[in-house]
Amino acid sequence: MSIGFLSETDRARLDRFPEDLSPADLIQYFTLTPEDRDAIPVWSAESNRLGFALQLGALRLLGYFPDDLRTAPDPVVAFVAQQIGVSPDGLEHYGVRGQTRSDHRRQIQDHLGFRPLAVEDQPALQAWLLQRALEHDRPTFLLHLLCERLRQERTVRPGVTTLERWVSAARQHAQRETYRCVQSILDADTTTRLDTLLKVDEQTGRTPLAWLRRPAATHSPAAMGNTLRKLAFCRDFGVDRWEVSALTPNRLKGLARIARCTTNQGLQRMVPLRRYPILVAFLSQSLVEATDETLDLFDRCLTDVEARARRDLEAFRQQVASATNEKVRLFRALGQTVLNEDIADGELRRAIYQQIPPATLQEAVADTERLIRPVDDQALDFLARRYGYLRQVAPLLLATLVFRANRQPHPLLDAIRLLHRLNAHQRRTVPPDAPVDFVPAKWRPYVIGRDQKIDRRYYELCVLWQLKAALRSGDLWVVGSRRYADPETYLIPTAQWPVLKAEVCRQLGLPEAASARLLEREAELGQRLTQVEALLARRDGAVRLEDGTLVLTPLAAEERPTRVRDLEQAISRRLPQVELSELLMEVDRWTGFSRCFEHAGGYAARHPELPAQLYAAVLAQGCNLGLTRMAHITDLDDQRLAWTTQWYLRDATLKAAVTGLVNDQGRQPLSASWGGGTLSSSDGQRFPVAGHAANATALPRYFGYGRGVTFYT
Repeated sequence: MSIGFLSETDRARLDRFPEDLSPADLIQYFTLTPEDRDAIPVWSAESNRLGFALQLGALRLLGYFPDDLRTAPDPVVAFVAQQIGVSPDGLEHYGVRGQTRSDHRRQIQDHLGFRPLAVEDQPALQAWLLQRALEHDRPTFLLHLLCERLRQERTVRPGVTTLERWVSAARQHAQRETYRCVQSILDADTTTRLDTLLKVDEQTGRTPLAWLRRPAATHSPAAMGNTLRKLAFCRDFGVDRWEVSALTPNRLKGLARIARCTTNQGLQRMVPLRRYPILVAFLSQSLVEATDETLDLFDRCLTDVEARARRDLEAFRQQVASATNEKVRLFRALGQTVLNEDIADGELRRAIYQQIPPATLQEAVADTERLIRPVDDQALDFLARRYGYLRQVAPLLLATLVFRANRQPHPLLDAIRLLHRLNAHQRRTVPPDAPVDFVPAKWRPYVIGRDQKIDRRYYELCVLWQLKAALRSGDLWVVGSRRYADPETYLIPTAQWPVLKAEVCRQLGLPEAASARLLEREAELGQRLTQVEALLARRDGAVRLEDGTLVLTPLAAEERPTRVRDLEQAISRRLPQVELSELLMEVDRWTGFSRCFEHAGGYAARHPELPAQLYAAVLAQGCNLGLTRMAHITDLDDQRLAWTTQWYLRDATLKAAVTGLVNDQGRQPLSASWGGGTLSSSDGQRFPVAGHAANATALPRYFGYGRGVTFYT
C-alpha cells in the first residue's frame, strides 16, 4: 500500500488557505469578537496586527497555521483588515522577523485554547484512527476525519506528511486486522473459489461477481428467479456458515462497496491480504441483500397481480353490462307472467314458454352463472387466472427461503412446508388433512369446494397471499434477512431482561409482576364493558347492535351555551397582545433555554449583546425570514447575526433548547390534561414514478393502477 496517497497539489492545498471561502464561513470564522480584538498586540505595526488577526481566524477555521499568509483570499484579508482598521496591503511586510510569527502563534494558541500535539497524545489518537479505518477505507476521508478530530480537540494540526503517514499506517493495520478476522474462513478451497468470482464464465460471458452485483430492475417472476439463484449461489458457496461477526457492520458494508465499485481487473491486481476480505464481505452482504430483494420482489409481484386482477374485474363488469340489461328484461317478463293471477297454475309453464322459448331460457340461466359475482367480490377468480404466472417462481421461492414463526403451531407455516413437499415430489393433489385454519373467510369458498375437496390452485394462491401479509406483520420471518428478521431480535434479549426489568417497568410506570398487570387490565376491561352496556341500554339508539355489528350514530353538533361564549370572550380580553419577540424573551426568562446555545468552540465569553442576537437568529430561522431581513427589522448588524447563527445555532444546541422547553412545558399543571407526552405524529409524502424503479410499489389509493414511492417525514 502506498504511504503517500496525496498528490503534490493536494498537499499544497492542505497547507494553505482555501482558494474560495463562502460568505457564511467568512463571517463565522473571521469575525473578531471583543475578546479577539483585546488579544491583538496594540502597539505592533499594522502589518503585524493584520497578520495576527488573520492567523487567529485561520486557526479557528483550519486547525493549523498556513505556511504562507499571502495565500489568503483577498476578501478574507479585506474583511479582517476592515475590522481592525488597517490597510490590507500591509500583509506583505508581516513576519519579516521569524520570532514575531512564532510569538504570535503561541499567543493565538493560548487565546483560542489550542495546544500543540504532544508525543504522549499520539498513541490514543492513532488507536482512534485505527477504529475509524476499520469502518471506512478511503484514505482522504480518514484524513478529513483526523483533521476534524484534531480541530475539535483544539490541537494544532501537524504537517500533512505526518498525517498522511498515520492514515496509511492505520489502513495497513486495519487490513491486517480484517484479514485476521476472516482468516479462519480462508482455507485453500475457499480462496480458490473466491478467485473464480473474478473469472469470466464462458456460457454467460461475464464474471459471477458482475452477475451478483447487478440488482433486479423489475419484479417479474423471471427477475425473482434470478435473485433466488443468487441466493442459492451464496449458500452453495457456504456463505451462510461463515462467521464474520468480528467485523463491524460498517467495515462489512465498506468492503462490499469496494467490490461493487472496483473493476474486475482492479480486484485481481489487489494483494490477497486485501482482495480476499473484500470478496468475503461482498458475498456476506450479497446473501442478506439477495434475501431481502427476493422478498421485496415477491411482495411487489403479488401486489401487481392483485391490481391486474381488479382491472380484469372492472373490464368484465363493463363487458357484461349489456348482457345484464338483457337478463333484467327477461326476468321482468318472467316475473310478470308468474304474477299474472289470470293464468292458472297448471298453465303457468306453457304461458312462460309462449313468451320465452325454452332454449332462450336455458341459455339465459347458463349465462347467469357467469354473471353472478360474490357479495364481497375480491376478484379471486381473476387472480387464479395468473396462477401459472406465479407458479414460474413460487416453488423455487418456497424451497429456497427458510421461513420461521415464533408462535407454534402455525397453520400457515405448516401449509408452506406442505406445498414444499408437494412440489418436491411433483404431486398435484392437496391431502384432505392439509392445514386450512389460516384461510380467511373470503378465500374459503374457493379453496374448499362443495365436495369438501381442497383446490390446489386456490390453496397455493391463498398461501402466497397470506405469506405476504404475515411477512409484513412480522408473524413470519426469514432466516438470513435483515428487513424481515426475527422480531424478537428488536426486543431486549431474554438473558438481559431480569437485570433490566425493574428499570424498564419503572420508566413505563408498570408493575413488575405480570399477574398484577393482567389484573389491572381485567379491571379496566370490566369498567369499559360496564360503560358500553350503559350506552347500549339507552333508548336514543345512538349506540346499538344490528345483526351483531356495533353501530354508532353520528353526533349532531351542539350549540355552545351563552356562558361558554362569554367565557371565551373573557379569556380573549385577558390575553395580552404581545410581540413574538417579547414572548420569546419572556419564555427564556422562565426557562433559560438560551443558555443551551453554546459557542461551537466552547471558549467564547457571552458578551452582553449575545442574547439579542440569539433571539433574532432563532426568529429568523423559525419564521423563515432570513438573516438579512431580520437584521433590517431589528437594526442588528447582519454580519454579527450571521456569525451568531453559525457558531451558536446548530443541531446539538437546538435539540438541547427544545428538550428544555418540552420538559418545562411538561411540568405545567395544564399539560397533564393533554396526555403523557409519549406520542408523536408522523407523515409521509408519496411520489409517482414511471419506468422500472426497484423501490417503487403499487399505491392504488393515490395513483390508481400506477406505482410510486413513499418518503416518511
